[in-house]
Amino acid sequence: FSKLAHVVVAHMHSTFPEIKKKEKYIVEILQDEEATFERTLKRGLDHFSKSSDKLLSEGKKIVPGELVFRLYESMGFPVDLTELMAEEKGMSVDLDGYEKCMQEHVEISKKKKTKNE
Repeated sequence: FSKLAHVVVAHMHSTFPEIKKKEKYIVEILQDEEATFERTLKRGLDHFSKSSDKLLSEGKKIVPGELVFRLYESMGFPVDLTELMAEEKGMSVDLDGYEKCMQEHVEISKKKKTKNE
């Protein structure tokens, strides 16, 4: 995305002149975000790979919903990406378990919010 910033600035600077003045800053921010995303993606891929290899070695072919949720919640890993990676290894994903974890997370968050008000 950072490489596209120059194109966006070239096309949009007449409407948004401030982006021309801050082009270098915008590119730096995009590069930082790309680097952060790359690190997060690598951590998620590594975590999934180790976890799925362990499950397969135990004869299990279903990725637990708890793992899917942890990848999503702590690493921002999209559920559909986890599903694709699982399919590549001949596995499936426990979506019901994932939804249960998500619902529990929502309930805990609501309780914390209510407690803090």
